[in-house]
Amino acid sequence: MAEGLVDESSLKKGLFKDVRFFLADESNEKEYMEERLKVTQERNSDVTREECNALLKRLKEERLDPIVALLYSEGGSSVSFAEITGGYLAIEEAFRSQSRGAKDVCAQVFYEFHPVRLLT
Repeated sequence: MAEGLVDESSLKKGLFKDVRFFLADESNEKEYMEERLKVTQERNSDVTREECNALLKRLKEERLDPIVALLYSEGGSSVSFAEITGGYLAIEEAFRSQSRGAKDVCAQVFYEFHPVRLLT
């Protein structure tokens, strides 16, 4: 080997080392981004669930509680089943138009919202 020339095997080792570090950096960045995405999605789901529950509570208070209160009053016999189901349907319609966030979470929250629980 002539003086001043780089040994080929040393050059290959150095290049391999650089490539290995580059791939490791790419892999770490991908893992980091995947973790950040997961955290963001979980936070979005949590916020969506909270907001949807609050919306359903407000809609129930506005649209169904007055009907249920009338049902338990002296004039309760005048409340029809159609009025009760109408209150529930009004909640469903308003929820579908006003809910925001992750659609799968909104659907799950509404699914958990049962008319039987409304009367308790």
